[in-house]
Order: sequence, then structure tokens, then C-alpha cells
Amino acid sequence: MPAMGAQQTDVVESPELPDHVLEAARHGSHSAFAAIVDRYEPRLRATVFYIVQDEELTRDVLQETFLRAYRALPDSVVKPRWARGCTA
Repeated sequence: MPAMGAQQTDVVESPELPDHVLEAARHGSHSAFAAIVDRYEPRLRATVFYIVQDEELTRDVLQETFLRAYRALPDSVVKPRWARGCTA
């Protein structure tokens, strides 16, 4: 475990997804939502694992996070930090 205050440097922040991908996901496109998952899952996985230090629990948290995000999509505007709010 890194020392308190140390930054994790092995995961690079992902750039925003194009608006059309986010909009397509909001309108029910499963492939667009898969693109969102592909973009944000590695960073979320690293963050969650850093906190819980357990791979099985990490998988459970990620599954719940993306399920919440999927259910919330029709009623929300997705921004780059959307998944962090779903993880909390």
C-alpha cells in the first residue's frame, strides 16, 4: 500500500467521451454504455481496489457502480466524474 499522500501513477486519467456517445447511452444504446464502461472501468477499479484491498469486493463495488450509472442514465447528464459519485 502506498504511503499516505502518495499518488498512484500507474493509471492515467481518461479524456472525456464524445458527447454523442454519452447521449446515445442516455437513449438506451448498449454499445455506447459499453464504451463508457471501457473508458472508466480501469481507473475506477484501481481506485476501489486501493480503498478495499480485496479483488472480489472490488468486482462487487464496480458492478453496483455501473448498475447504478446505467439506471440513472435516462434521467441524468453524464460527466467525466459521474462514476465516482455512483461509487460512493
